[in-house]
Amino acid sequence: MKRFFLLLMLIGFSITANASTADIFQLDETKVSTELADLTEMETYVEANLGITQSDLEKEGQFLAANLNANTTDAFANAYTLDDMDWGSFAWGFCCWPVGLFVVAFNTEKTQDQKTSFWIGTVVGIVAGGIGGLASAL
Repeated sequence: MKRFFLLLMLIGFSITANASTADIFQLDETKVSTELADLTEMETYVEANLGITQSDLEKEGQFLAANLNANTTDAFANAYTLDDMDWGSFAWGFCCWPVGLFVVAFNTEKTQDQKTSFWIGTVVGIVAGGIGGLASAL
């Protein structure tokens, strides 16, 4: 009976969704022309008063794109990888994170890679526990 009502609801939603999107692509040409005229007026003002042309903007865009690509490759060069994982710290986070807080996270003698491994283990443990709890509830 639940499945029947669910099927009726899905059919009802799909019918109303299709009916409400009939005029989604209607185009008001006068409104578009007005908006483009405003943009053209603003472009003319910027070129006349600020001395910025389209070629200046293109050069600036190319410069920004080149620097963005250079900076992102440098930023990911030292990223944390699976090779940096300390499996002991991961196990503390995955299996027993309350004790692992004191053994790994609050310990000043542990490296940043060990602390990161602990937090990854904690998150994986919480996600796995949540999935297990949901699966047992169903």
